[in-house]
Amino acid sequence: MVANSGAAGAGAGAAKGAAAAAGTAAGTAVGGVQGWWKGLWTAHGPAVEQRIQGAVKAVSKAKLAMPVDVKVDFLRPTIETIQQSFQSAWAQLPPPVQQAAPYAGVALGSGLVVYAIQQRRLNNQVNRNRELQLELNGLQKERLDLLRRVNTLKANRAPRTEVEARLANAVAEATNAAAAAADAAARAATACIIQRP
Repeated sequence: MVANSGAAGAGAGAAKGAAAAAGTAAGTAVGGVQGWWKGLWTAHGPAVEQRIQGAVKAVSKAKLAMPVDVKVDFLRPTIETIQQSFQSAWAQLPPPVQQAAPYAGVALGSGLVVYAIQQRRLNNQVNRNRELQLELNGLQKERLDLLRRVNTLKANRAPRTEVEARLANAVAEATNAAAAAADAAARAATACIIQRP
């Protein structure tokens, strides 16, 4: 079908080519390059368009995908090699070692698990101690700062005024007088013992 349309297109193209040649000669003389281009496109344009459409249809119908079926297994040979090496090493061990190997493996595995757990606990404890030490250092710094402030305030304290000094002396005298009165009352109580019948 494509061949028939191509042949028909070629025959029509030849007829149009002859007419275009006649028009080209006339167009060159009358319209210049523009007339020549129109004549050329009218003569060969439909044939070129048909060829392009035919090529697009042929490409769209063709299957360009190639089946790729590559089965490559990288893991299986590696695993088989490891198994063979373990089997050959196991066969070379003496029978008493072969009998004790499972127990030694369990003991080794258990020891590794216990070690991992203990190591984690120790690491957590070390981290906690480090945090507590940092907190203690901060509290000690705050304590020293507060002591410095207290000392600064004590040093900057104003001396006593005269009124404060008199008041302090009056309180001291009143306290001494009260102590003397209590002492006198106690002596009087021991001197005046009333005997009851």
